[in-house]
Amino acid sequence: VKRIGLNYVYQYYFNEAPWKMLLILPISEIMLKSLASTVPFLIIAFLLFLAVREIGIRKRAEERLRELAITDELTGLKNRYYLGTVIDGELERADRYQQPLSMMILDIDHFKKINDAWGHPIGDEVLQKTASIVKSLLRRADILIRLGGEEFLVVLPHTDVNGTLKKKKKIRKAIEAADHT
Repeated sequence: VKRIGLNYVYQYYFNEAPWKMLLILPISEIMLKSLASTVPFLIIAFLLFLAVREIGIRKRAEERLRELAITDELTGLKNRYYLGTVIDGELERADRYQQPLSMMILDIDHFKKINDAWGHPIGDEVLQKTASIVKSLLRRADILIRLGGEEFLVVLPHTDVNGTLKKKKKIRKAIEAADHT
């Protein structure tokens, strides 16, 4: 193959004949044919890239929506809907392994008075601080859920009545000791 000007010249010799074949092709024609055969693959690759990217975006959006659906916006705790998704599994696990499962409901006394006296923003701070205190005293396996208003539910796997009473006292003392300015 030789390049002569704007053309490629291909020479081919036949072994059994005294002939030689010359093929002269313009470089632009070769480039155009190469491009024409490559473009569909590039388009397919680009479309696949866009599809994979879109799938990733949708998965992240779906995960974000799922997290929003099971999370209380004010406290960041799991919500009542989440409770509905996990409670059957927790009960089944406790039955299957013959392990205790305790639950306790926490309610902030006189919470309406807090909202009436200082307003809802202060009431929100009290809820957030209470949630933070309780969460800090729980194990990783425990589940803290805001049921609504000033009510919280604590699910305590592998915890019997005595363990629950100890945990209750610890939570109550920590909340009483906290500075609620």
